[in-house]
Amino acid sequence: ATFMFGGANILVQGIWVDQWVSRDEAAWGGLLQGGFFLTDALEAFGNWNITSTDGTQQYATVGMNWYADHRALKVTALVIAPVDGGQPALTSAVLPPQGLGGGSNPNNNMSFSLQIQAAF
Repeated sequence: ATFMFGGANILVQGIWVDQWVSRDEAAWGGLLQGGFFLTDALEAFGNWNITSTDGTQQYATVGMNWYADHRALKVTALVIAPVDGGQPALTSAVLPPQGLGGGSNPNNNMSFSLQIQAAF
């Protein structure tokens, strides 16, 4: 669901999969995002998402969208930070817990992404 009011917007998404393929278990996820247009072409946003496929993980994202020509070209820059969560069973033996709440030796790796989208 997306809600827009003036220069602000809220996006809410969720998914539930009753049976994860060949695993006999459920998987789910959700996203809550808010954005605000600072100018006609520049939008600031932040979101929080959570997923559970084989252990629950949470991430926070902040970023900016620049709509270069208001429709056909968009540039997005964002930072993704792991907030909390354990690694899936297959990798938990070699990778530490994730995020700010991830125990005594967490994996606090942050990611930076720069994306260009063009519509034709």
